Amino acid sequence: MKSTQSALVLKHLLADLIREILFLPVWWYTIGLARMVVWCGQSIKGAAQTTGLSIWAKNLFVPMYGETTISGKLISFFMRLIMVIARGIATFVWMIVALLLFVAYLAVFPLSILGILYHGLGMVFV
Repeated sequence: MKSTQSALVLKHLLADLIREILFLPVWWYTIGLARMVVWCGQSIKGAAQTTGLSIWAKNLFVPMYGETTISGKLISFFMRLIMVIARGIATFVWMIVALLLFVAYLAVFPLSILGILYHGLGMVFV
């Protein structure tokens, strides 16, 4: 009785393992890909919020410290313009990093399969 229960459990575990292994590529390029797209979008949006890019851009023409003189307005404008450019570059760099991570996500699965096959066949034929 005990050996049949163990065999049944082992059979279900192996069937579940095989099903999960066969489903992995489908999940990787459907659900996993959708999650990665959402993560990239949220990450870029979060980088823009962290740098405060939109706030700096909105206040580009507002003089700093309530300065009303022409020189004060010009200094405020150029300082904020420099900050918008610097923060825009930082956001752009993070966007490039997020897109590179997305491309890496697309490439990891096929490259891992190739690596497994390459090294697995190397172990068999050596």
